[in-house]
Amino acid sequence: MSKLGTNLIKPSQNEFMDRKANESVEFPPLTIHMEQIKSVLLLLNSEEDLVLVNVLKHLTEYVRKNDENVALLKEHNVLEFMRHKRFYRHSQNVIIRRFALYLTNHILENMNRLTDLNSLVTLDILKECQTYYLSEEDDVCLEYLIVIICRCLDDPKMAKELLNEFKFIEMLLEQFSISNNPDVILNSMKLMEHILEVIDYDEMQEFVSIKQFPARQILCHLSSEFGDLRKAALSLLAILMCKVNLEAGPFSQDSLRIAVLKELSCMITSNRSMPENHLILDVLAMAVRNKPMARIFFQHNLFQQFMTSFDKNFLDLEDMCQALKVISEIAAYWEYATDLAEAGVIDKFLKCLVGDERIPALHILKGLNRMLTNSYVVNEVLDLEEGNILVEKLLGLITNVDVSLQIREEAANILLKMLKLAFYTIAKQLEKLKIPESLAIVFGQDGIYQSIDLLLSLLNVVEIFSGYAEYGEYICENDAMIKNLAVLLMNSFSSAILVNHIYCCLGTIVNVQTVRQILLNNYIGSSIIRALKSLSNSVKSSVCNFIIKTSHYGEFLCEYLDHGILEILITHQKHAFCVPNWSTAMESILSKTPTMKFCIRNHLSFTDLTKGHDFYVSKKNFDDFRTFQNILKEEVSPLQPILVVNFDRTVAPQESVVRIPVNCFTPEECQGLINPEEWCYCRTPGDMGLPQLLAELHRKLAACDFNGTEQHLHCTMSFIDFKTIDKKVKIISETVARALSTNLPALDLHGTECSQHAVECHLKDLAKELHCNFIPLGRIKIGCQFERAVLFKALADQVGLPCTLTRSVDGRILYNEIAMPMKIEHDIHCEVNTLKFLPRNMLRPTHVVDLMYNIGEIYPLQSSQAIKYLRL
Repeated sequence: MSKLGTNLIKPSQNEFMDRKANESVEFPPLTIHMEQIKSVLLLLNSEEDLVLVNVLKHLTEYVRKNDENVALLKEHNVLEFMRHKRFYRHSQNVIIRRFALYLTNHILENMNRLTDLNSLVTLDILKECQTYYLSEEDDVCLEYLIVIICRCLDDPKMAKELLNEFKFIEMLLEQFSISNNPDVILNSMKLMEHILEVIDYDEMQEFVSIKQFPARQILCHLSSEFGDLRKAALSLLAILMCKVNLEAGPFSQDSLRIAVLKELSCMITSNRSMPENHLILDVLAMAVRNKPMARIFFQHNLFQQFMTSFDKNFLDLEDMCQALKVISEIAAYWEYATDLAEAGVIDKFLKCLVGDERIPALHILKGLNRMLTNSYVVNEVLDLEEGNILVEKLLGLITNVDVSLQIREEAANILLKMLKLAFYTIAKQLEKLKIPESLAIVFGQDGIYQSIDLLLSLLNVVEIFSGYAEYGEYICENDAMIKNLAVLLMNSFSSAILVNHIYCCLGTIVNVQTVRQILLNNYIGSSIIRALKSLSNSVKSSVCNFIIKTSHYGEFLCEYLDHGILEILITHQKHAFCVPNWSTAMESILSKTPTMKFCIRNHLSFTDLTKGHDFYVSKKNFDDFRTFQNILKEEVSPLQPILVVNFDRTVAPQESVVRIPVNCFTPEECQGLINPEEWCYCRTPGDMGLPQLLAELHRKLAACDFNGTEQHLHCTMSFIDFKTIDKKVKIISETVARALSTNLPALDLHGTECSQHAVECHLKDLAKELHCNFIPLGRIKIGCQFERAVLFKALADQVGLPCTLTRSVDGRILYNEIAMPMKIEHDIHCEVNTLKFLPRNMLRPTHVVDLMYNIGEIYPLQSSQAIKYLRL
């Protein structure tokens, strides 16, 4: 029998190992210290929310410490990574979305969006944020999204893309209207402001016309307890008042207009200590710039409230000047001038303009300019204490280059307006202040310190001064002003309107001798040539007017003849068909130079007088007048004889006599000379014969009871005695025939005998005697039709008989025409009493004068006698 040991009996166990429980134990957290940004950025791909939160938080704290740290993130393309991850829109963890948007916003804020970002990248960020915004419910994320969208709108193209997303715009306006989060409201207003700043006018009108546009909500935030919200609302409202058409859109309703004005007025009157008070005044000024808004401002007694608050609150000079912005805009409407004057705003404008040594604000000058509506207001300004130094203040602003051009322009406008309304009072003050010196300073300043409006106002000042006889010469006393004006003209051809006004201004002062000389010395001729060749018809018209005004001055006439100005007027006529006074300018020069007019036109009319001129007529007919003009300029004798008519020069002037050196003669030429040194010639010879002929003619006219001098006076005044004109023609013709018929047989109108050969020999003898082909008409003793016609015209002009001088088509002969009443029944236009009172330029030639055959006879035009006379 076997024994069982006690160790064979095992006790029962009540505890067992739970393997399942051991398997479900959580993995302990792992903390790793990383020093490389690349390793940190790798964790952004993690799917663990806790990892993403810590990494994004770490990056956020890193960029918050210093803005320069953003450069490292940009270097590692963190923005591109965030864009690739779509800013973790898929994450359910709102903290991750917030950190991602904040980090993106911070990177965008510290980079140049226009240069550092490609347009496609910016557009992709904008599209993603739009999509994100439509489905996001977290206020913080909405705030960051709006800020990022604002950053993208730095590129104007993005604003247009944004406006095409109508759902986003609706969502934005709806969120703004219903949100209670101040940050979301603030950034929404900033986004709307950003949109309005970059879109054009039509897009802006379309944007504000959206039904959901929160105009009233914007007004509600004007009274917000948060200063940033008030400022944002005011900035947004300023754009709406300034750029949006208030006749359409949300502000077309009077109720909303009234609400805007009342809210702004209440903000000014109720709380003077608001830090954004200046911004409120700016917005109110922009609002009343609109005429319906200004009407409401007065109808609802808001103007009186504003002025009451004005007198109480704006006691400081700087604050008062700032508040005058509103008054300055209202002053643009004449119907409120009485209310403004009764409120004493003129005194306030003057205090801000004169009472402060600093440069005044632009709106002060604009307001005062608008208030100066008539002479009574100007006199009221001058009666005030500040009015005594107003002119000096304005003149100082005009000449100061440190002042903005807009302020200088307004100062010049005020000075010009005051000068027009109270000339003598202002002119005396300007005379004391030496206005010509100030004008010289402005006209001589560099182009960057000048503007067209400033110069136009000052040119008008010069014109007004020159319009008064007692100040006409004073305004031209400063030579520097005239010189700078001439230089300004040369440099101003980029602006047609400025060139036009300069020529008009010069035309008013050119009657002063010193002005003409200074202009000629400063290349006015070159400026005229450039203006005549301008592409602008207005410039050509203005310079033609200037030529018309100045052509009767001898020095300008020489400039026009000698420097190619007449040549341009003649050769460029086909390019000036739109310039109505081009031909008038050309005729104004030609009418003062019968020599060139006859060379060009081959005709002198009743109004073209040879008296008082050196009249040169060439025996040769020139196709191009410039050839004859060059002959007159050359220092040698021409090949063809040129007849010289001058009654006032009996002896050749010594300065015009050209002496021939002895070494220029051939031995044969020297043999016949008693004194070779006396051989000389003159292109402007003296003439003792013409004065003698004229004296003889006056005696004959006096013997017949015709006083030549009185007759010339009557002729100048356009009163012509046609009853005795045929007798005067007979007397002058006989005088001409007697003077030019020496050794010349009488000729018959029906014969064929010609004495032209004798005339040519006589002229050659005279040329040999004078050593020159410039032959004085009084020295000629033998002459045919050519010489007689010239002498007849010269004597007729001296005694006041209206006649013409015409060259035939072939150029060989000249003839004279006169105007006589025609005996035609029932034709009142040809009666003596009608023609007697006609001006010379309205007379028409009717008869030809016979100077060769039947001396003194007159033949009607187109008659057989006239045709026979002219064919010879």
